[in-house]
Amino acid sequence: MGQVASLCSGDIFKELQEKYGETFVKLMVAEKSKEVVHEEFGKLNSKSNETFQGFNDRTSNMVDEKSKALNNIFDDLKAKVNSTLPGGIPAIERLKGQSINDFSGYNALQNQINSVKTQAFKKIEDEKGALQGELNNRKTAMISSIDQEKPKIQVYDDLPDPLKTVVRHKAEETFVDQISKNKGAIVESIGKQFNLNNLEGIFQKISPEGALNGIVGSATGQLSSALGLGGGSIGGVISGGLNFLKR
Repeated sequence: MGQVASLCSGDIFKELQEKYGETFVKLMVAEKSKEVVHEEFGKLNSKSNETFQGFNDRTSNMVDEKSKALNNIFDDLKAKVNSTLPGGIPAIERLKGQSINDFSGYNALQNQINSVKTQAFKKIEDEKGALQGELNNRKTAMISSIDQEKPKIQVYDDLPDPLKTVVRHKAEETFVDQISKNKGAIVESIGKQFNLNNLEGIFQKISPEGALNGIVGSATGQLSSALGLGGGSIGGVISGGLNFLKR
């Protein structure tokens, strides 16, 4: 136990530093560099998760907004049916043998909105997977490059992990300038390769807003025609059917 305490007090660090000199410094800088790479790519993955979750949230809000707009249009048209046609909605439903939501096309329009939502979510997930795959590949390449270039010191490699941790912590205090400079270079390099503050273009490319606007924009005409409020032939059929029901 006394030997372990002695090693942990820094004796092993001093021994390695004295015996291997600059080679040991390079090894410690490389060890810290790997930690920095893991930390920075961890931050990027967290940032990408946050960003793409934001895209999902914006999509959900957009869909909710358009769905409510469709509901409002349909409610207005149903009110017009009830106020202008004899027997109102119940009479039309008896004539058609279907719910007004079905024969008017309202349910079909809502299904279109839901389909657009599902497709948008899939596109967002695909884009997220592609980006995170690129991040992971680049991280693996950087770690591999560091491992290939770092010096080999068998004495250090053979240390049990608790002592390796002590040595690394001591190195951070002793070689602070070298480690800090190298960390800055790594952070700058990764930052130039992956600017996750500029992902808005991805969402603009896959945004469902145009498709949703198209569905809602055409809803009034489609629903009005189906309900006999747009001057279409269905209006005459409904009127004739209602007259028949009165007999």
